[in-house]
Amino acid sequence: MRKLIPDFLNHPYALPLAGIGATLILIALLIQIPAVAKSRLVETLAAAGFKDAQIGTVSIRPSMVIAEGIKLDQYGFDEIKALGADINWISFLFTGKINGLTIQGVKLGRDATNMGPGARQLLNTLLSLPHYRIRLTDLTLDITTDFGEIRLIAEAQVNSDDKPGERDIKAHIKAEQYQLVFDSSWQGVLKDDGQLDLTAAIEGGRLNAGPLRVSRFNGWAGAAAKDGQYEWQSQMEAGSASFMDVPLQKLSLVSAYSAGKTSVIFRSGVSGMSDVLFTADLAKSDEADMFTANLSGKHLGNFLDYVEESTGRKKIIRDALVSAGEFSMVTRFEAEKRFVGGPLPFSLTLETNGAQSVEGNVLFYPDTLDVRGSLGTSTAMAQALQDYFKIPAANMRQNFIRLDGDARHFFYLDPSPSDAESEKDED
Repeated sequence: MRKLIPDFLNHPYALPLAGIGATLILIALLIQIPAVAKSRLVETLAAAGFKDAQIGTVSIRPSMVIAEGIKLDQYGFDEIKALGADINWISFLFTGKINGLTIQGVKLGRDATNMGPGARQLLNTLLSLPHYRIRLTDLTLDITTDFGEIRLIAEAQVNSDDKPGERDIKAHIKAEQYQLVFDSSWQGVLKDDGQLDLTAAIEGGRLNAGPLRVSRFNGWAGAAAKDGQYEWQSQMEAGSASFMDVPLQKLSLVSAYSAGKTSVIFRSGVSGMSDVLFTADLAKSDEADMFTANLSGKHLGNFLDYVEESTGRKKIIRDALVSAGEFSMVTRFEAEKRFVGGPLPFSLTLETNGAQSVEGNVLFYPDTLDVRGSLGTSTAMAQALQDYFKIPAANMRQNFIRLDGDARHFFYLDPSPSDAESEKDED
């Protein structure tokens, strides 16, 4: 054998044959590399929480693998346009090691009523990020809500070069639609033991959600994770807004999430009426959803006069309303009565001068702003409410009122002319 090797090396065709052999080996490797690279990238995506990920095409570069046309779910709704992995070929082929990721053109779609599981998956993915650089550009998240589709646009990067055991996170998230506008900058630290600390400054906010209009809101938000427990806090403030054309002031919104429980506290005054206060409180958990809203003031008649003057709507205000004095109108969401995708059920009570004046139940349809329900009250109050809200006589039964129509009509925002014409055509 020892003699054969030198004899082979001395053969005139030794070098050409060795070159051909090396070329064949290289060709074999090149044929296998895309398949191996695709398999490694699928494993990486599965580890990030995308178990049904499928990769379209894979191309190779001297120090990079590029995957395109990536479907993140079995239906192809969520996708990534392109994913580039910085690699050392030997380490990547044998161990799957990646030095850095560049992710471009991510498209995700979610329903607002089922954001919890997706948010938890995202946070779990964030906490288990491996030790390499990540750059994310052109991410769009479309969220379906009762008031239309909201699109969030984001970019982010994760660096692990500066401090051992820590990764710096920076992100920019914004919305630029009629329903929602804001700009936010995020930064924080992710540690090897799973501790996460993120904070954000939110600026230039504007909201148009059905009858609610909020301008120039600003605030902050923070997220943290430790020992498998997640927490979220935020606070927003706005100087002015309007609800059903009624001007509001000094708006404050505080939200928090911890141990599977969410709480939201909203407070607002009415511009020009220091005694009137609107509050809304939400408590949500896996066991129950609770929502209560309260509008209160020292004199109902004065408040209705102010609303009429602010909105420019001519309303008939009977003595039963003028003499009502101190008032408190409470609305409570009755989650146990709602079916999936159905209208929002509420109970409603009105107290005046310390005594209950009105009680009833209503269904609110957020997509059309329609209201259905019934109210019970005294005969005098029923007549006053009929005249004030222009309720048809067919909807009145002594001291009972049947609500059936567009909420904008009840609360000063008449349907648009185009809506009115459509109703005439249907009649």
